[in-house]
Amino acid sequence: MSLAEATVSASSTLQDALIKLPDELILCILQNLHHDDLITLAAVSRHLHYIALEVLLRRFNVDLDSPSIFLRGNDNSITALPALAIALPAIGTSPARLSCDLTTKFDSPSIMIQEARALTRYVYKMDSVEEVALQLMHPPFVHWEEVVLNLMNVILSKSCRSLSIKSLESSSWTVSSGSPTIKRPTGLSKILRSNRLFAKRKSYPFLKVCHIQTLPRFLHPFYEQTLNASAITELSFKYIFNAKEWETFSGRITIPSLSHLSISHCALLASSFQQFVTRHPSITFLDFHHNMMMPVHPPRLPAGILPQLAQLQTSSEYITHYLPPMVSLAELSSIHITVGDKFHAFSRLDTALEHIASCAVDVKLCLEFGNIAGLEAWLKSKAAQTGMQKVESTLCCVKTLELDTLLPTGFSSHALAFIPQWLRLFPVLEHVSMTGRCILDPAASIPRIVRSIETTCPNVKSFSLQSETKWFHTYSQGVSLL
Repeated sequence: MSLAEATVSASSTLQDALIKLPDELILCILQNLHHDDLITLAAVSRHLHYIALEVLLRRFNVDLDSPSIFLRGNDNSITALPALAIALPAIGTSPARLSCDLTTKFDSPSIMIQEARALTRYVYKMDSVEEVALQLMHPPFVHWEEVVLNLMNVILSKSCRSLSIKSLESSSWTVSSGSPTIKRPTGLSKILRSNRLFAKRKSYPFLKVCHIQTLPRFLHPFYEQTLNASAITELSFKYIFNAKEWETFSGRITIPSLSHLSISHCALLASSFQQFVTRHPSITFLDFHHNMMMPVHPPRLPAGILPQLAQLQTSSEYITHYLPPMVSLAELSSIHITVGDKFHAFSRLDTALEHIASCAVDVKLCLEFGNIAGLEAWLKSKAAQTGMQKVESTLCCVKTLELDTLLPTGFSSHALAFIPQWLRLFPVLEHVSMTGRCILDPAASIPRIVRSIETTCPNVKSFSLQSETKWFHTYSQGVSLL
């Protein structure tokens, strides 16, 4: 053994000895100190304790100034879990948000399990946590499933209000040749596949929001029992590709308090979706897009379904072919259409607008564009159409219109030139809002489009622009900078 190795070994031995020093010996030493010295020692120890933890946690890329805690394997922050558990009294035992990525050690199942157990111990020591977001792998190992289920139960016991779980399907799981194999015990596997672990679950009155991405089979009993035993108001599903499995799962769920439902990028049987929303007439907000329906051309949902729906976020084809007739949605007040980035999406938008024209009540219409070149061509074609061909002239239910683009380039100058002429086609339009990096707004001047709309659209009462600078313009009162 070299001198350096011997030094490191001796230092480690001394450290272990000091940590394991018997309390009786420490008490004997402290009893011989004056009370002023004891107070000083306690203050200095506490001060060093907090400072050392702060330095350690910052070394692990944990932001102590934020009410949210983000732990990831790729920046080494997840290795701070033991220190975080010790530091809870110093940094607070009730974080607002906890986000943890447990997917980065996918090539080493044993390390993944260690990290999940460390996270469980950390959460167990908390008083509460308002929001939790987890990213999980889904390896076919029952030990991992057992650890995850234990973690979920601990999270829910901490008055969690919002739970978001993103898990990768087993088909994406690969283990390197050098990784240890964890065998699946048959007995425990049967227990996990059954409801026996969840038979005596209590209710969870705090849980209001649940976001589910993919449906690992071992989590089905957990989700079913949790959703049915809580007062969930907001529920979302994403990336669920086994339509039959979702049908079986969703058929066991009834949430009387559900008001917000979001389903995207899923494969769904039309009958199972209809049955689910029929059991939940309390839904007031529906976000439904990028789903593959089976059969490919399902029958339209009947009138009378979704009786309390007030806000709808979807794409043109669902309005045209699948969702209930717009005239039957008596409470509908807002429609958000994601137009998409394909040129054919604009012709589909025209068809969807024809259906929206039948709305029996006034609605706020929001159009989100992902293709500015397509928008330019579409607006130019509108200028060439005759009055009888323009569907916008039939939209007597649209008094408020929002135009949105999330593209970095924002609205082009050509699109902005056509927009006032297009807005004039809406017969009762009063309020216009645009969101996107479309205009540079010096505070001392008025955007050109404001004057163009004022000249072209006499019915419009206000115009707002959400970009680098926020403008709100009321045509009877002038411009104010928000």
